Amino acid sequence: MRFKFDPFRFFRQAVRIFRVKEPLPSSGALLRCMAAVKRAAKEGPVTVRLGALTLSAHDQRELQYLFEEVFVREEYRVPLAKPDPVIVDCGANIGFATLYFKLRHPAARITSFEPNPGCFEHLQRNIAQNNLAD
Repeated sequence: MRFKFDPFRFFRQAVRIFRVKEPLPSSGALLRCMAAVKRAAKEGPVTVRLGALTLSAHDQRELQYLFEEVFVREEYRVPLAKPDPVIVDCGANIGFATLYFKLRHPAARITSFEPNPGCFEHLQRNIAQNNLAD
C-alpha cells in the first residue's frame, strides 16, 4: 500500500495542531515535521527533525503513523498529578511515546520496555540521539 498526499487530510491535521493550547514543540515545528514526513523516502530507515527532537523509524509509513498518533492527535496526553511522575511505557515500540512523555514532563522518570529486537534497536537510537536521561 502506498501513501498518497491528501491535501485535505494535511489541512485537517494542521488545524488540529493549531487548536492545541500549549503544544510542545511549537505548532510551526509540528507542521514542518509533518511536511518532512510526507516528503520522506518511502523505503528504508528514515529520520526527521521535530524541533529539538530527532525522530527515527524503520520506514516512512511507520514514521507517519506514529508521528500522527503521538504528536498530532496527542493520544498519550493525560493530566498527571505530579511534575515528576514515574511512567512505565510497556510496549514502547520505537520510542515516540517515551519522547512525548519526556517533552511534556521533563522531570519524569520513564522506564520503556520493548520485546521486539528490531523496534528495541530504534527505541535505543531515539533515546540516544535525543540525549534522554531518567
